[in-house]
Amino acid sequence: MIDAAERLIAERGLAAVTLQDVQNAAGQSNRSAAKYHFGSRDGLLDELQAQSALLFRHIQRPEFQVRLRWQPNTVAIWDNRTCQHYAASDYFPARRVMDRMSIVGDRPVGISA
Repeated sequence: MIDAAERLIAERGLAAVTLQDVQNAAGQSNRSAAKYHFGSRDGLLDELQAQSALLFRHIQRPEFQVRLRWQPNTVAIWDNRTCQHYAASDYFPARRVMDRMSIVGDRPVGISA
């Protein structure tokens, strides 16, 4: 049910999602199931926030981080669809130059497409 709630909120926005919408999207035919698990829409939102906080604390652990020792001509590439990026500003007085590119779709396509 949490997955369904996250998906609906991402698609429609928080204000437009009801507890019944979440139940329907989760394929939950028992109308009292969401009330039993979460109590209310606010209870569901509290659970979503708690899970997000847990996830953010988890990804901040050093064993899940990559730190580069930048040198001239260093290039770093990552896929924002599968990783979290946070640029630490610990390189002063050096200057950070960044070029961002986006890939259209799931499979790479040529520039003429």
